[in-house]
Amino acid sequence: MTLPDKLEFRISIPEDEGFYGRECNGPECRRYFKVHRDSLKADMHCPYCGEQFSNNELWTPDQLEYAKKKAFQEAMPMLEQHVRDIFRDAFRKTKGISFKPGPPPRPRPTPDPPREKKVDSELHCPECGTRFQVDGIFGYCPGCRAENLRLYDANLRVIEQELAASDNPMRGLRHAYGDLVATFELFARREAEKHGLDQGRFQNLTHTRRLFQEVMGVDVFEKLNNEEIRVLKRVFEKRHVHEHNEGVVSERYVREIQEDAALLGKTAPLSLEELKDGASILRIVLETLISHRKGRRGVRDQV
Repeated sequence: MTLPDKLEFRISIPEDEGFYGRECNGPECRRYFKVHRDSLKADMHCPYCGEQFSNNELWTPDQLEYAKKKAFQEAMPMLEQHVRDIFRDAFRKTKGISFKPGPPPRPRPTPDPPREKKVDSELHCPECGTRFQVDGIFGYCPGCRAENLRLYDANLRVIEQELAASDNPMRGLRHAYGDLVATFELFARREAEKHGLDQGRFQNLTHTRRLFQEVMGVDVFEKLNNEEIRVLKRVFEKRHVHEHNEGVVSERYVREIQEDAALLGKTAPLSLEELKDGASILRIVLETLISHRKGRRGVRDQV
């Protein structure tokens, strides 16, 4: 009796309330998310970096370890039986020698199921219906790579949830300012990539405005008044000083917002009202970018 060269087993990975943990296979991402069992496809996108992978490339380390232990558990009884058969056949025609197998080995314990992480938010893609869960800020649907404003709105809800759960209001606000800027940066970078731009300082509004004017011929501030532009700049500059200057207003900040010159050298104040205003105004900026892109596509289609 010989064993086949390859043993194949069907192993079911336990789910977590209908969701399977996934881990991005990109070397610079490797972030964790979950996809509902009814939304799994042969190819999936990372909701954070947008890269596409085969679903079989998105196993988490815990899931792979569980699969190896389950395969070992299934294979060992077959291997042990194979060894007993070898000895039985070897001594079958040998006079005066017999082989009596011992008791079968005890069943090996079932390995513990993979540990799935808790994540922030469950979402339902408005484009393809994919149900997924993410941890923090994201930019894509893992099912169809959708990138519309409803995903921006979902990110805002994530920010609000994180802020509400914070036990330190000021620290929560600092993180929320940073997350809001990161969300805009993600969407702006993706829009720029559509036009062949790999790099851009989208945490700087002056640079962002100039870049899209030069490349796309669109003024991202065209629907904003001066006060709304100032609110946006305050959010971005306050995020910068709290991230890089211990919250102290710098000369760069004052150059961008001369009306705040009295704050030079002081701690930049943060507020929930300012954050919400900034989020609403940023949505107008993104609407401008998207409508301009759709308008250009419509012209090309007509031609």
